[in-house]
Amino acid sequence: MYIPATLKLVRYYRTTYKCPACTEGYHLDQNSYKFVKSSVPPALIPHSPASPSVAAWCIYQKYSLSLPLYRQEKDWLQFGVELSRTTIANWIINCVDRYFIHVYGFFHRELLKRGFLMADETRVQVLKEPERRAQSQSCMWLVRSGEDGLPPIILFGYTETRAKYHIERFLEGYGGGYLETDGYQGYNNLKNIRRCCCWAHYPRSIIIPEVSLHVA
Repeated sequence: MYIPATLKLVRYYRTTYKCPACTEGYHLDQNSYKFVKSSVPPALIPHSPASPSVAAWCIYQKYSLSLPLYRQEKDWLQFGVELSRTTIANWIINCVDRYFIHVYGFFHRELLKRGFLMADETRVQVLKEPERRAQSQSCMWLVRSGEDGLPPIILFGYTETRAKYHIERFLEGYGGGYLETDGYQGYNNLKNIRRCCCWAHYPRSIIIPEVSLHVA
C-alpha cells in the first residue's frame, strides 16, 4: 500500500503583552515601554515560511534524486503550492550558510584525524560562473576515510581548477598517514603523507613492452 505525502499549513500566533503602568510616559521615555511576548519555535530561516521538513525534502530531491529545481517547482504546483525555483534555491543557500557549513567543518576536522584516506577528482562543467566561459572545466574533489572500522566520512569539495594547491589546502593539518589515489601527479609530494597506489588504477600505469610473436 502506498500512502502519498501530505502537506500541512501550521500557523503560529504570538501573543504580545504590555504593562499599563510601564507605558505611562512613553512619549517621554521610550526605554520604559516594554513588551512581553510568548515564545514560539525558532524559524529555520528568519522571515521565511520554510519548515525544516520542507527544506530537507527540497534538498533531498535536488542532491540525492538529482531532481532539478524547475521540476520541483512543477511538483509543488501539483500540491497546489506556488513555490518558485528561486525561493527553493534561496532556502538551500541559506541552510548551507547557517547550518551545513558548520557540519561540513566538523566532519572535515574528524576526517583529518584518520590514519588512512582515499581521494579522487573529476572534471565538472558549471554554467554561468562569474568571469568564466561555460566550456571551462572545473573540478570536484572527493576525499573519504578508509576502511578502518570507524563510521565512514565522505566529503566533496569544489574548485575552479585541478591545481595541486587545492588538495594541499584541503589536507592541511593531516596528522600523517596514508593516502590512496590514482596516478594524478597533483598528489605527489604532499607533506606528512605516505601515498599509496590504487590497485584498480595500477594496471593502467604498467607499460607493456612490444612483443613480436613468431609462428614456427
